[in-house]
Amino acid sequence: MAWATLAASTCALLLLAVWALQNQSQLMPHKFPVASSVDQNASAEQLGNEQQSEQLVAQKIEAEKLAAEEIAAEERLVAERKAAEKLATEKLAAEKVAAEQLAAEKLAAAELAAEKLAAQELAAERLAAEELAAEKLAAAELAAEKLAAEQVAAEKLAAEQLAAEKLAAKELAAEKLAAAQLAVKKLDAEKLATEKLIAEQLAAKQAAAVASTELENKIPDADATTDVSLVATANETPFEILRREELASLPGLAARVRFQLNEIDLRESSKKPLDRVFELLFLYSETAVTVQVASNEYEIDSNNQLISRERALTLVNYLIDRGLDEERFRIRALGKQRLPFDSHRVIVFATVIEE
Repeated sequence: MAWATLAASTCALLLLAVWALQNQSQLMPHKFPVASSVDQNASAEQLGNEQQSEQLVAQKIEAEKLAAEEIAAEERLVAERKAAEKLATEKLAAEKVAAEQLAAEKLAAAELAAEKLAAQELAAERLAAEELAAEKLAAAELAAEKLAAEQVAAEKLAAEQLAAEKLAAKELAAEKLAAAQLAVKKLDAEKLATEKLIAEQLAAKQAAAVASTELENKIPDADATTDVSLVATANETPFEILRREELASLPGLAARVRFQLNEIDLRESSKKPLDRVFELLFLYSETAVTVQVASNEYEIDSNNQLISRERALTLVNYLIDRGLDEERFRIRALGKQRLPFDSHRVIVFATVIEE
């Protein structure tokens, strides 16, 4: 654009010079008198040329100055435009950068807010999970405490029941012991009466022999020592005669003790004869007791012997629980022993321990 301005200025100067040459006579007045027409014309022409040259130079200088000013103005305008464009570009770039920074800050703020929200949600979830776990743990602990309390209560109740049972057993044992003592007293009275009666009888030896013979027939499979101990002697006292006669009733009492087929538990109906056996054995504590059981309820005889042993132990334990000494008992477990199938036999007899 500056070069176009300069070219236009140059053309304007040339046109101005041409116009000045054409109108020289009008532009340059005559200052000196004419000596002659030729001289005057020559002088005038020379003067006109000089003036024209000066004028042209002045116009040229003025035109160049004007052109330079226009060029400078144009350059200033261009510089100002460039500066404005640069400023606008820089401003636009700054605004773009600011916008990008603002967008980045907004994005960062949004991401930060999202992260914060996610962290809050995660914290809330963790808190809810911890609260749920705490509730479950508390519920489990409460259930455990409740179960422990129930167990303690059950154990306490069981202990109380056991204590009550033990107390009842002690009371029952005391009652039985009192009954046994009463029976002993009764037996003592009966013994005294019997001794007095036996002392008055002259045929005591014959009666003792007959009783001994009957005892041998009642006790099958018994030891020879048992038979001898229950045989009457010439110098027996009335007490010994009574003891022998009462102990001779043990096999008959034991024969009333019966078991269910293939069972080892006592029937209720068997406890009454056993209680009478206990009274006799308790009264005559100086006797050793043999409990003999034979069974024929299985094809294999070893099984018969096994159930016989279990039944004998049931009888012995019953008498021991009543108060007899365990060391006094001996067990004999037999098998078939010529018994009918599905049958059993119980025998209890006592042997006097010689001092």
